[in-house]
Amino acid sequence: MGDSVSKIVLVRAPRELVKLNQIGYGWKEVNFSAHATGEELLKVGFKGKNIGRKANQIKTFFNLKAGDCVVVPVSGAIAIAEVIGNKSYVNPSPIKFTENRIDVKYLSDKNGNVFIPRKSLSTALQTRLKIQMAIARLDGFSGDIEKLKAGLDSGELHTIRTKVVSEIERQKRIFTEELLNRLQSGKVGIQAGGYGLEKLIKELLRIEGYEATIQAKNQTSGIADIDIKATKQNNVTGKEEILLIQVKHHHGTTGTTGVEQLIASTETEDKILITTANSLDTAAIKLAVDNSIIVRDGGKLVDWIYENIEQLSNETREQLGVAIIPVLIPL
Repeated sequence: MGDSVSKIVLVRAPRELVKLNQIGYGWKEVNFSAHATGEELLKVGFKGKNIGRKANQIKTFFNLKAGDCVVVPVSGAIAIAEVIGNKSYVNPSPIKFTENRIDVKYLSDKNGNVFIPRKSLSTALQTRLKIQMAIARLDGFSGDIEKLKAGLDSGELHTIRTKVVSEIERQKRIFTEELLNRLQSGKVGIQAGGYGLEKLIKELLRIEGYEATIQAKNQTSGIADIDIKATKQNNVTGKEEILLIQVKHHHGTTGTTGVEQLIASTETEDKILITTANSLDTAAIKLAVDNSIIVRDGGKLVDWIYENIEQLSNETREQLGVAIIPVLIPL
């Protein structure tokens, strides 16, 4: 799909931007709207800044044009918007990671509700929305999106009121904060040490369609170390996607060791550091960016668990102390 053709793009914009008819992206130190093209933005705006593998995401967001379609995921739902195209820069922004914005028009039903429950989506689209990226192309889902638009127009599609979505997000925030605290402190029933966490991540990868194996601790020499190797066949390209994962059970911050272990591996596949820590220290972040290591901190890990909580085995949910029960949302 060329840039002259209308695109469908996933953008992880906060719900607060919906009422402003905008989508947003971070990079508060760079004013996207000051540049004429995506190439200029990368060459001039990001000069001297190491953006790792995010160049394509930056260009995809910048190149959104009038008529393109944007899908914005929120907890348990999505919103669909058509791009108007005006760019703006809000710094400081009262909403985190939204300094660079683009005007859009959110589509709604006759009652003004814009949020569509995820259970109304096809299984393929629901799976694609789990991708761990802020910006991603949704090529191949035009038929799904057109059906959702038609459902909004005709009033035949179930929607969720903004107040309910807000309460769901509040409950999610409480859940993920407590779950992260439990993981960090070891107050869960998974096996002590890193192996229990590795088994949990292996199960999450299986839900995402990967074949995952926990590696023997003596499979590499020196500092090099891979905890999990995951593979998945891309049904479109026929190519095999391979992930090499290092897992750290930490509290507070994670240092450089995990990144160094991945760098020392001679394998060239995508390398990912997953940690229960709140963040990486400055040296570890720089080392990861410089070596194209993907990082998933504790916040992203519990979000991943939350998105797949119903697919986890009963045993795993019990070990995490999670019960799935109906909850009444205040109306």
